[in-house]
Amino acid sequence: MTRLERVLLLAVALAVLAWDVWTVRSNGASWDFGREQRDYYNLLIDGWLDGQLSMKVDVPAELLAVKDPYDPQQRPPGLALHDATLYKGKYYLYFGAAPMVVLMLPFRVVTGVDLPLPVAELMFVYGAFLAAAGLWLRVRQRYFPETGTAVSGLALLVLGIASLGPVLLRRPHMWELPIGAGYCFSMLALWAVFEALHAERSRRRWYATAGLCLGLAIASRPTYLVSTPLMLVPLLWWWSQRRQVPWREAVAGVVPLAVVGALMALHNYLRFENPLQFGQAYQLSLDYESKMAHFGLGYVGFNGWRYFFSAAQWLEYFPFIQPAVLPPKPTGFGGHDDVFGVLTNLPVAWLALAAPLALWRRDAAERGPLLAWLGAVSLLFFAMAGMMLCFFGSLARYQLDFTPTLMLLASVGVLALERLAKMGWWLVRAAWRSLWGGLAVVSVVFAMLFSLQLNRHLAEWNPDGYRDVARWANTVPAAWQWIKGERPGAWELNVRLAEGGVGRIETLMSIGEGTAVDRIFVRTLESGLTQWGWMREGVPEVASAPLTLSRTEPVRVRLLLGALLPPETHPWYGSGDVEQARRVSRILRIEVNGAVVVQTFRRFDRVAGGRVRVGAKSLGNMGHPRFTGEMISSQRVPLRFGDVAAVMPGVERSAEHDTIELALRFPLNRSGSRDPLIVTGATGEGDFFGVEYLDDARVRFFFDHWGSGLLTSEPLRIDFQQEHRVLVQMPWLAMKRANGIEREGVLAVAVDGGAVWRQRVRGFATDAEEIAVGENWIGGSSCGERFRGVLREVRR
Repeated sequence: MTRLERVLLLAVALAVLAWDVWTVRSNGASWDFGREQRDYYNLLIDGWLDGQLSMKVDVPAELLAVKDPYDPQQRPPGLALHDATLYKGKYYLYFGAAPMVVLMLPFRVVTGVDLPLPVAELMFVYGAFLAAAGLWLRVRQRYFPETGTAVSGLALLVLGIASLGPVLLRRPHMWELPIGAGYCFSMLALWAVFEALHAERSRRRWYATAGLCLGLAIASRPTYLVSTPLMLVPLLWWWSQRRQVPWREAVAGVVPLAVVGALMALHNYLRFENPLQFGQAYQLSLDYESKMAHFGLGYVGFNGWRYFFSAAQWLEYFPFIQPAVLPPKPTGFGGHDDVFGVLTNLPVAWLALAAPLALWRRDAAERGPLLAWLGAVSLLFFAMAGMMLCFFGSLARYQLDFTPTLMLLASVGVLALERLAKMGWWLVRAAWRSLWGGLAVVSVVFAMLFSLQLNRHLAEWNPDGYRDVARWANTVPAAWQWIKGERPGAWELNVRLAEGGVGRIETLMSIGEGTAVDRIFVRTLESGLTQWGWMREGVPEVASAPLTLSRTEPVRVRLLLGALLPPETHPWYGSGDVEQARRVSRILRIEVNGAVVVQTFRRFDRVAGGRVRVGAKSLGNMGHPRFTGEMISSQRVPLRFGDVAAVMPGVERSAEHDTIELALRFPLNRSGSRDPLIVTGATGEGDFFGVEYLDDARVRFFFDHWGSGLLTSEPLRIDFQQEHRVLVQMPWLAMKRANGIEREGVLAVAVDGGAVWRQRVRGFATDAEEIAVGENWIGGSSCGERFRGVLREVRR
């Protein structure tokens, strides 16, 4: 290896490290050395050091009093540690203990300091990359010494990024740590197998190392148990060479694997009185774990499509990708998150099919060990992929169980094809290198986007960091739009309405694809009246007042909505007022014959830049068929940022105000129902404060944080004939979303000057234009559409 190559490989390794570190740091996760860490693994370490195998945390007496705490329908929300294992009044971890025993516990004992969980995961994921890179370089050194420097650099990038390590690091929590540790130990096991197959004097030592590393992978993530047959591959090779059973090697490899297995069984027995029980049957998850069918062949087709063949939907703006629309899930299928098919979106993975070509034109002395090692690697891939295909959930983190091995095989395939290309004409070599280099670059870039996009974690946990990345990334589509002469703006239509069809709702325009579609509609009412509005699946529609329009004369419609504009991080907005840019990107304005009939705000970040279809070409559905009138003309009208800002509705700034005062009179005859009073945020990310009518003399207030249980105050006697002043303090009303999504604070409610409710809750930080009074504008199910009483005054 030349000095230049060493420098290049070191630079690549440092670049991967920098990306991994930035990924972990950009999550906003705690990384404070010296501060007590309260994650499950450090709580488990506290318990071990205190002489117990359970976590050092008390189980609430209310949880222990529940008849069946494992039934999520009986268990009060938020009372238990989510996904912890509860057994005989103590909390344990179902997840593997190996990463704690190998790294986190020794770190605590030696330094006296808690190792932050994100740092531990970073160390395992980057350690796995170094192991895979070192192993690949050993294969190259022994079998492909003629390979060039550039190939090595790109191959290491593939192993460091396209193996999806940074995707795992995007959410460095307790679920991801054992997967990262298993990834690391499995790569080390494959390296040790390679060395054992090629060493004579140190064969047994290397094979014992392989058994130990594979045992630690299993102790990190028990699903690696299905990969233990890979240890048979070297034994079969040695047997074929000698024609006698290699007992010494077998003992060397089996003993450390068996020791780790025995310790795991003892650990399980001491915790759960069953050596084969890891604790999943007692796991406090969102499902009743002991009654779930976690594995089944019925899941293979769905998971196979998701993990390997589901193609990303491409967006015009950052993050540029979103997962494919899901087909119907199999019966009994559980959770899923953002997953992208490996073979479809990381095309360099297809080169794994070329790995067997590494055996071409080699003598028996070379072919045998290389074949045995490739067999062990392939067995690991197929065993782990097969296990995940049968699981009742498909999650991005599970792709780390098999994608790194596939990328290792693909990198060997690159070496094999490089070797073949060198035997051919120079033009063939150039074409091949351009092809595989392009596949590698596309795969690495996509994997980086995957990490940035995953479940919108970066946008939710670090909004400022997300905006910085988005501003930089969106310069690319902005430049392309400028070259093509495209400019953001409104859309103007001249249409002639169809006759008849009372009650019919037609889609005039659609923006987006699949289920992420916004529609502008026109509704035909009785007496020739029409309504114009906006709708999105799962969100309450926004509609105009009924309008009287001619069915014979053209109707001019001007649409100005954020879905037709770039996201707020686009250069079109310049570097001016950030709040004004955000509101412009959320504007929803419909003009009919020059009059504004709808003007409000909605979020369009999931459809901005989506494909626009108009009239008979729009994406209709059963309830909103395509427009059947006449489309006379349709055109986009370019606008400047200032043009849009000038026509925005006014919004009262709430940065200094966390309290809203309402002067109202409650309605009679509403017993058993709930009305909204203050609704903030957006669908899926909002909060509801309202009133529940118990009878004609009593009410109680409620608070619903989307995704959490309903909280209620004590009953309050009310005179329904009198006007009352209700003062509501919600601290997150004064907190901008840009500084974090969820906040904890005290909800305080006073009626006619007297305090009636104080409750510590979590709320979604909200922007000024996303605070509504008396209207359930985001579609929550905890209350009706609007307040049915008289709302006379609102003050902040």
